[in-house]
Amino acid sequence: CDAVDSAMSPDRAGIIKCLILGEPNTLSPEQYRRFRETGTLHFLAISGQHVSMIALFCWGILAGFGLGRRANAAAVLVVVFLYAILAGFAPSVARAAVMCACYCCGYFFSRRPTLMSSMALALIVILVANPGDIYNVGLQLSFVAVVGMALLAGPLERAFFPLPDDLDRIQAPEEREWWKHPIRWYIQKTFCISLAAWIATAPLMAWHFSMVTPLAPIAGVVLLPVVTLAMIAGLPGALLGGVLPGAAHWILVFAGWQAWLLDSGAE
Repeated sequence: CDAVDSAMSPDRAGIIKCLILGEPNTLSPEQYRRFRETGTLHFLAISGQHVSMIALFCWGILAGFGLGRRANAAAVLVVVFLYAILAGFAPSVARAAVMCACYCCGYFFSRRPTLMSSMALALIVILVANPGDIYNVGLQLSFVAVVGMALLAGPLERAFFPLPDDLDRIQAPEEREWWKHPIRWYIQKTFCISLAAWIATAPLMAWHFSMVTPLAPIAGVVLLPVVTLAMIAGLPGALLGGVLPGAAHWILVFAGWQAWLLDSGAE
């Protein structure tokens, strides 16, 4: 935290602390209002996005050392659960951690878990540990959003972004060269995923908070790259702050600029 405070202004530091440490109290009332009303407050809450990025980052580093998949899966599993413990094991973090554990354990037992089965196991584990969490708003939003993305993102993408020509129509999805049109691919994927999550969670948002956030799908497309860069820089910078303060400072300065873009975008 000291490294973050010394590298950027208080308003930017508040966003980075909330983003990487899950401390909502670091946001000013105005910042909290902006992110809440644009439906982007979930970007700053430690959730499945954070856990997924950490898991992918660790897997990529370990893969460079030539370790086997089982060794990589075991190491990623340990890192993810350590991070979940540090983040307080909130329901959304616990869901992501258990789902990650399902996928990692698949390498040990030569099985391929499905999204719904891993999510069901995560819900069972959370409710066995604390049955009262069924009334937790964060748990409800987290699980409903994932179900919405799993069931609605594909149909929405086919409805809004039909395949451009006959050749694309007869190709298998994995054979389509999305890299030739990366911007189009990013926009359609991110928009449809954000829209699916918004459709699924809108009734809960209206019930619990008496508000609807129609800007959320568009804001997700615009702000997701900034959030990703802020996380990529902010988490290593905070971890290196006590070991290599010189290098950490410049990494956190870059993270601070992303925090400013994120705040300005929400505003």
